[in-house]
Amino acid sequence: MKTAGTPLRNSGSVVPSLDGTGVVQLGVQTRGFLKAEASAFIEWLFAFGAENDVRWSETAAHGYDDLAREFT
Repeated sequence: MKTAGTPLRNSGSVVPSLDGTGVVQLGVQTRGFLKAEASAFIEWLFAFGAENDVRWSETAAHGYDDLAREFT
């Protein structure tokens, strides 16, 4: 998110996953996000998923469009 221009107040660190197939964010807890940080993080997650062919479950996507409209 820092490279996207929306850094978190407490950014933590990123380390390789144990199985070597990805990365893991350490030191950041979403419960401490401000509303704007949470919104930006959700947008980033969905963008990352779209770029990496993630197939979201209906539960993950359910209601997201309605929620997103509240912030536009």
